[in-house]
Amino acid sequence: MSLNVTQPPLDDPRVRQALALAIDRELVADRVFMGQRTPLYSLLPTTLDQSRPVFHHDLDQAKQLLKEAGFKPDRPALISLWYSPRFGGNGDLIATTLQASLERDLQGLLQLELQPVETTTAYALIDQGVYPAFLFDWVPDILDSDNFIHPFLSCDRAVAGKCIEGSSHFQGSFFFNQELNNLIQQQRQTIKKEERQKRSIGFKSYRRCMCPLFPSGKIRNMPLPRLTSRA
Repeated sequence: MSLNVTQPPLDDPRVRQALALAIDRELVADRVFMGQRTPLYSLLPTTLDQSRPVFHHDLDQAKQLLKEAGFKPDRPALISLWYSPRFGGNGDLIATTLQASLERDLQGLLQLELQPVETTTAYALIDQGVYPAFLFDWVPDILDSDNFIHPFLSCDRAVAGKCIEGSSHFQGSFFFNQELNNLIQQQRQTIKKEERQKRSIGFKSYRRCMCPLFPSGKIRNMPLPRLTSRA
């Protein structure tokens, strides 16, 4: 799920973090995908050595963050979630499951407003900032940490804290953080395996607190080529 960090209420990192904490990944994996997807708690899949849990399911913390951000059951955080009906084979079921479970578990502090959109239309408009939140499927090219980080969090050019060129702009989050950007570039220029792992693990704290996007699950046993790096 990609979150547009320039649109309220998602411009508040507490709301983004609350959403990431409140998503019931086990429910989605079991009820929607019938066990064919594995819940994912990090941008890096567990098949990579650098993978560390970043997100977890914590409703109490999610509710506390929403309250701190000023939201109440009679004044909930309203988030417009756009999705393709073809997403994951049944976008409507996925979206309605998320909508119902979040409203129930967060006791009305956050509500999703569902907006279906065809995939071709969505990708034509996503980099224009049309969608506050967008649910999408994505398949990596190779099993390497950079292939799970750079396409989502990097930014080539930013103005006033908003990415206007680069990956996060293309994915519709418009997220930019100079320190994180530097870390991404350093990781890309390092060929030694241990150094690359160390820098990839360093992304953990940024993803947890800023949450410009977060995963919910991955297809079980998807075969991918690995990138061989120098030890």
